[in-house]
Amino acid sequence: IDSILLSIWSPSRDHRIAYFLVVIADAGSLLPFSRTTIHSHAATMPMSEQQTPAPVSAPSSAFQIACVDVHAPDAPEHFTRSLRTIGFAVLKVHPIDFDVVRTLYAEWRALFHALDRGARLHHGREQDAAADSREERLFAEFLFRADTQDGYFPLSMSEQAKGASTKDIKHYYHCYFPDGRFPHGHVSDGAKELFRQVMLLSATLLDWIEADIRTNCSSGLVARLDDKLGGRAPRTKTVPLGGQEVAISGCLADCVGPAQTLLRVLHYPAYDDAAVPAGAVRAAAHEDINLITILPSGSARGLQVWDPDAKEWLQVPAEDDCIIVNVGDMLQELTQREYVSTTHRVVKPGGG
Repeated sequence: IDSILLSIWSPSRDHRIAYFLVVIADAGSLLPFSRTTIHSHAATMPMSEQQTPAPVSAPSSAFQIACVDVHAPDAPEHFTRSLRTIGFAVLKVHPIDFDVVRTLYAEWRALFHALDRGARLHHGREQDAAADSREERLFAEFLFRADTQDGYFPLSMSEQAKGASTKDIKHYYHCYFPDGRFPHGHVSDGAKELFRQVMLLSATLLDWIEADIRTNCSSGLVARLDDKLGGRAPRTKTVPLGGQEVAISGCLADCVGPAQTLLRVLHYPAYDDAAVPAGAVRAAAHEDINLITILPSGSARGLQVWDPDAKEWLQVPAEDDCIIVNVGDMLQELTQREYVSTTHRVVKPGGG
């Protein structure tokens, strides 16, 4: 099974460091973004656990990821508690249009197949006199540019998690709106529509997180939040949380803006285990560097989280058309580890 993923994250202007991320996985697995631009973070577990996909256990009673209906009155409380204690939460009811997601799966998969074929022709790895040079021209037109950080990253440029012995099995495309190179004519504008929907959702989720910090975390942490994010008080307020209210529209939501946000589309090609380096997986064990990650679910599973107490991998409880959210290192550091950035990986589903 091959998989398509679409990620959106907001980088800083100078260093392109992720603040916010969305990932869409098609027919295989779910991939969260790792590291700043193209490198992965170190994993906090034995190297043997990183390299070999191990049996996945059922979650223990102490490691239950919350499944939340965003419209429920208690959604902000359950969502933020799950992020704070485990680092992950699942949105089972949400405003994202999955018809848009499914359309993206199909059209971007076709584009990636053409780009990969073009890369192989370009580098002489395939000799085919009858080959359509259109694919090679497509590859040359959209190949990644280091100065702008946009375009296509072939399999040969894939990420390698820090501490991992081999690269991840994936290739991907970076889009910047409105001025980055977008493959117009090869895919629809559905990615832009999804981007719009996700930006709206992200503002709500970040407001929930800020409300939780201001209500349930230490006063010193609230002062740190205001200091680190420019001393900006929320434009609106209300807060509490457990007994509802929330609202906010404050500093964390201000971190996510379309002008500096990257849309990252990833594809996991199908592969034979015997044909790839030993220990290679779709995304080796890592933590995300960004603020939060949002992952619309795919049609097959593959995302696993590491339970540090039980020292075992657990399957994320993803259902069809749900959205998975996890904490990144930036939020963990900003909250002085009151929110946890949990180690996770993506492996090939059985039979894929």
